[in-house]
Amino acid sequence: MVNFVIALECFGICLTVVALLLLLNGEGAKEQKLLIIIMCSSLAQNVGYLLELTATALEAAMAAITVENVGSAFVAICYCWFIYLYCYMKPPKVLLRTLATVSFFALPTVFFNWHGLFYREVRWVAEADGFYHVDITYGPLYVVFLFSRVIIPYTLCICTLMRAVRERSDRQVNRQYWTILAISTLPVIMLAAYVLKLVKVFDFTPVTLTISMALVVIVI
Repeated sequence: MVNFVIALECFGICLTVVALLLLLNGEGAKEQKLLIIIMCSSLAQNVGYLLELTATALEAAMAAITVENVGSAFVAICYCWFIYLYCYMKPPKVLLRTLATVSFFALPTVFFNWHGLFYREVRWVAEADGFYHVDITYGPLYVVFLFSRVIIPYTLCICTLMRAVRERSDRQVNRQYWTILAISTLPVIMLAAYVLKLVKVFDFTPVTLTISMALVVIVI
């Protein structure tokens, strides 16, 4: 199973690089710049998770998790801003900047984990097939991260896309909105499955996110 996940991560990273090349050859619009930031951040997140999968010691795995968390810190917020612009709607700048500020000032706890605020317990666990992985019990600040980095931005994305579908009469544009809406829900579903322990050991959220963002680039 671990070899499949590593192969899937490599595929996701390659797809992200292709999407970045497509974006860099574009016109340089504001939406395009946001997508470049999203893809670069997603690339860092997936490289971090790939390093975690191939780590041979707890210290190396935790360093990889740090890279992963830094990469994912502003993906959803930038994506939310992009969705507002793409749907020709005014973004709630104060709210999005507040969420970005919360994520920014909470980010140092990923490095230093003061008083167990982010990681309450970290264990190096061996599976039956000999694969070692990190098992983390998260602290109270993880809930703040979850709301500021994932739940609120993606809720705004989904609500914005559904509103755009209702208000636009152009069928071709609506099909694009529906496609992006379906793509946007996939990382949220995978994260929920991992947080609720429906999917154990492996976290498919990073690779699902990067493939979803690459598909969005292709769709638009």
